[in-house]
Order: sequence, then structure tokens, then C-alpha cells
Amino acid sequence: DMKGRGLGYALMRRMIDYARERGIGEIFGDVLRENHAMLKLCRDLGFTAASTEDPTVVRMRLPLGPRA
Repeated sequence: DMKGRGLGYALMRRMIDYARERGIGEIFGDVLRENHAMLKLCRDLGFTAASTEDPTVVRMRLPLGPRA
């Protein structure tokens, strides 16, 4: 019932902020290539895509630095 209401975006922003505050240098996650909504969300948040050994999976990476 919450699909399309921005919950995933809000949770991901919170996770990024939490990691940054704790000095974590990078967040990454594997996303199914067919999961276009998650790939778009990650790209919108600044993640970049990298290939994996599995052609059905994309590794999304976000380097974290201090907040501007």
C-alpha cells in the first residue's frame, strides 16, 4: 500500500546520512538488473552502477564523504 509514496527514498536517505555520520566511506548494494525502480532510486541519490560476475545483477556504489 505504500508503493510510490517515497518511503524507499526516505529510508535510503536516512541510511546514507547514518553511514556518513559514522565515517563509513562507501555504501554499496547489489540490485537485480530488472529492478528498474531501485536502480533509478539509487541513481537519483548519486550511486553509480558497476557490472558484476552475474549478468542479472548490478552493483550500485555511493562513495561517502563529509556533508557539504
